[in-house]
Amino acid sequence: MPTATAMATPPPATTTYDDSVPAGCVTDSSDCNDASAAVYPGAPELCDQLDNNCNGTTDEDALGVDTDRDGVRNACDNCRFAFNPDQLDTDGDGLGNVCDRIHPVRVRAPTTRTRPYP
Repeated sequence: MPTATAMATPPPATTTYDDSVPAGCVTDSSDCNDASAAVYPGAPELCDQLDNNCNGTTDEDALGVDTDRDGVRNACDNCRFAFNPDQLDTDGDGLGNVCDRIHPVRVRAPTTRTRPYP
């Protein structure tokens, strides 16, 4: 029969470690913003004033920081190959007015055909 001391002593605690990494987590300190799931190494860069991909640059893209040198970074520029610091987009098509002049959308006027009455 066990002694009273042996019966009162709980078994030693065991800790099991799982080497898997939960989705959205990294095993090192390369994630520059633990509070946001949208910010992680390799994330797509968005126009949101954050360094989404943790590379030390904000709102950049693969084509460069500011291709047209208008002071608006490419990820936020609505016409990244033409100087347009005001970013005006009067028609709301997502392209700046400057790009509308470079690549206008051609809309044909409707044609009407009239038939003479018999």
